Amino acid sequence: MMKPIWLLCALALTGVGLSAHAQKADEVTFTHYGHACFLITTSNNTRILTDPMKLEGYHIPDSVRPDLITVSHRHIDHDNVSGVSGEPLVFYGVNGPMDRGLEHKLIPIDTQFKDVRIFDIACNHFNPAKSSILNAIFVFEFDSLRVAHLGDFGYVLNAEQKAQIGAIDILMIPVGGNYTLSPVEADSIIAQLRPRMVVLPMHFKTDASPFLAYTVEDFLKDKSNVRRFSGDTFTFDLHNPPKELQFVVLHSSLE
Repeated sequence: MMKPIWLLCALALTGVGLSAHAQKADEVTFTHYGHACFLITTSNNTRILTDPMKLEGYHIPDSVRPDLITVSHRHIDHDNVSGVSGEPLVFYGVNGPMDRGLEHKLIPIDTQFKDVRIFDIACNHFNPAKSSILNAIFVFEFDSLRVAHLGDFGYVLNAEQKAQIGAIDILMIPVGGNYTLSPVEADSIIAQLRPRMVVLPMHFKTDASPFLAYTVEDFLKDKSNVRRFSGDTFTFDLHNPPKELQFVVLHSSLE
C-alpha cells in the first residue's frame, strides 16, 4: 500500500529502461515512461518517479518500484499514484483534487530523503487570469547535481520563482503547448534558467497524447547539440558531464 506523506513533507547515455538496471556508483539514469513521467535513479540507487500518468498508450511497468513519487498537481495525466507498484513515499506538491471550487495551495516541501534533497516551488498551471490551478516545480539535489522537473508548467517565471529554483544542471521541461509551454515559451524559460548540462523535453504530442499541439520535433527545430536515443533511458556519467548544453530526446517504448 502507498504511503502518502504530503502532510509530513512540510516538516521536513545509453541503455534500456528497466527498473532492474544495474546502477553504478558513477552514474545517474533517467528513464522516460511518457508524458511528464521519469524514473530518476541516483548513484546510490535511490529511485524517484515523477508525475505518473494515466493515459491510454502509456504504461509504467509493474517492475518499476520507486522509493518515492512526486506529483506536481492532481490532474489524472500527472497523478496516477495508484498505478505504481511497491510502497513508495508520495510527495504531493499541490492540494487537490483539481476541482474548480477548491482554493489551490502549494504543499511546502523541503526535506532530505536518503541521498536526495527535495523541495518545491509554486507556479501557475495556466494564465492566472483564466484559472487559479497551481502546479509545483520540484527540484532534486543529489550527486552534486541539481535537477528541476517543471511539471505541468504553462505560464511565466517571476523573479522570485527563478531565484527559488536557482542554478540548474538538468531541466525537465514541458514543450507540447495547449496546457503547458509551447516550444517558443519553453525556449524563453530555458533562457531564464540557463541549465548547464542537459534539457530533457517532456509532455509533448504523441499518439498517446494527441490533445497537445506540438511534438518534440517542433521543439528541437533549429537546435544544435541534440542527442537522440531510440530507447527510453539516458545514462549520465558523473565523471564525464557534458561541457555544453545538450538536448536529450528519449522515447517511451510504448509510444
